[in-house]
Amino acid sequence: MTRRLARALTRLNNLFVLIFCLEAYIKVRGWGWPLYKKLGSPALDFLVVVISLLEVFLGGTSARSYALRCVRLLRLFSLGRKWKSFRLVLTNVLYTAANSLPFLLLTTTFLSVFAIGGMTFLGGKLRDTDPSTGLPVPARANFDSFYWAVISIFQIMTLDDWNLHMYRAMGAADAALAAGFYVTAVLLGRPWIRRLPASTATPPSPPSCADSSSSPASSSPSTPPDLRGEDLRLSSAFSFASGRASFSPSSSSNRCIARSVWAVSGPTRTPT
Repeated sequence: MTRRLARALTRLNNLFVLIFCLEAYIKVRGWGWPLYKKLGSPALDFLVVVISLLEVFLGGTSARSYALRCVRLLRLFSLGRKWKSFRLVLTNVLYTAANSLPFLLLTTTFLSVFAIGGMTFLGGKLRDTDPSTGLPVPARANFDSFYWAVISIFQIMTLDDWNLHMYRAMGAADAALAAGFYVTAVLLGRPWIRRLPASTATPPSPPSCADSSSSPASSSPSTPPDLRGEDLRLSSAFSFASGRASFSPSSSSNRCIARSVWAVSGPTRTPT
């Protein structure tokens, strides 16, 4: 980075910090501190202001100050207040994360169990030779520590040269035991890796939408009578969030998600 570019970035950084501070001051003066701290999005903006001031006081040249600048990206979440398609993506991510948590917990348990097993059978046995010194050094995929054992098991589950590592383990330890360990890890771990993208890419329907069609409240004034315009406007965001399925206006689950977003944000215009 040239000095001219560094000076320009520093000036822009100070300008944005000043803008954030003025925005926070105006909101606190206008709303009052009790109301300001109760609202979620202004509280997030205030956190960004505090971290920005801390970064300025640190000097703006250290590695810690550069890391603090990344926290300002949290202000993007405040767009959910005004941008409906962005709020739909956030809603989809939250439902997907909640649905994928049990699967991720089981995957972590599987990795931990096989990592401990690998440390028991192959710990300290997988070695390579350093060409410069001729001394034995730990192999890249080893089971000497829990950290590298988890990485090695994940590498086996993804089938990344797992057979080469198995042959090395068969030469360093009991051949039958090493072969059985690696084959078992592949047979049991590969289905988990194959299902991991599917578990995170398929968005579940909100629980409140299950009986929205049969509930008498579905015809109340709080429910939008027609979401055709919203379907067209939110189609690109839903396609991005789902990753593989296109938005279908006739799909009941997709329309339920749109109704949930509409109910949270409220109508911005009269539905036609």
